[in-house]
Amino acid sequence: MAKTALGVALARPVVALGACPVGPGGWARSARATSERTADSAARWADTHGLHTGRVGTWTADHRQWLTTGVLLLLALVAATGRRSQAAKPSAPAGPVVSR
Repeated sequence: MAKTALGVALARPVVALGACPVGPGGWARSARATSERTADSAARWADTHGLHTGRVGTWTADHRQWLTTGVLLLLALVAATGRRSQAAKPSAPAGPVVSR
């Protein structure tokens, strides 16, 4: 029970921070507009310097909503499971264990 309560307590600010930029508030609109301007500026800079995304960029633009949804669901899954990557643990020796 204590672990569940701790998990819920830790999840609340993460959900709130994730939901904040999505809402209709002034800060959220401003943040979205700024990120859009930054992305447009980076795209213009890349275009003037001859950097192009080719077919991958076209496909990504065509499937942007599905890609965004997939990334958000993946992040939610990782946050929900609470698993962190662990260093490789030494494996047990292969074969029967012989005791002396």
